Amino acid sequence: MEKGFFLGIETSSEVTGIAIVKEVTILYELRCLTGSKHNETIFSLLSDALKFIGVTIKDLSGIGVAIGPGMFTSLRVGLALAKGLALPYRLPVKGINTLDALAGTFPKSRMGIVIPIIDARKGEVFTAFYQNGERTSDYLILSPEKLAQVITQNYPNESITLIGNGLRSYLNLLTTLLPQGFDPILLEAPLPSIIALKARESIIQGEFSDVATLQPFYLRPTDAELKRQKATV
Repeated sequence: MEKGFFLGIETSSEVTGIAIVKEVTILYELRCLTGSKHNETIFSLLSDALKFIGVTIKDLSGIGVAIGPGMFTSLRVGLALAKGLALPYRLPVKGINTLDALAGTFPKSRMGIVIPIIDARKGEVFTAFYQNGERTSDYLILSPEKLAQVITQNYPNESITLIGNGLRSYLNLLTTLLPQGFDPILLEAPLPSIIALKARESIIQGEFSDVATLQPFYLRPTDAELKRQKATV
């Protein structure tokens, strides 16, 4: 049975975010631009959040944490915090895909196709397609040109919403490639409140992640993995 509060942790980008929700009410949410220094700020953000609400870790019913795709090292900071709280306090944890969280910014009733785009560097974006709140594609890594081609071929008459930090680099290009137009929402990172709410929804239904095996979700090998692969060739 749900006893109270759910924590959301977001460290997939250069923004560090913490949120606390109860039922479907957002009680606290703070997002700070921290660059790559998530580990220097996230504990103080958590402490501030708990003090503001007037609760302790023992009052939490569960934790939601962003698992990616996103920045390799920063994702591990959020996961380390989630695991560090979950194990001693026996709290359930739910890993939330950042593309799902970005799409979850909108209500399920939103018309058309919602397409989160996260800058994957190297001329590509992490993306997926959503309709009526449900994901309708695999998680993908595409060039902006390929993304525009997929949209044009499959959704020529649909209302399109693009959301995410990929717009910072590719808004002008996508505007040129998509003459049908789209609604651009530049959001640097998923909202930690959405991560908390999605985790709550899963956890109260008995669906949560295995803390021991929960890892970041990568659509592309890390640079370290690529170096190891080259070394074995």
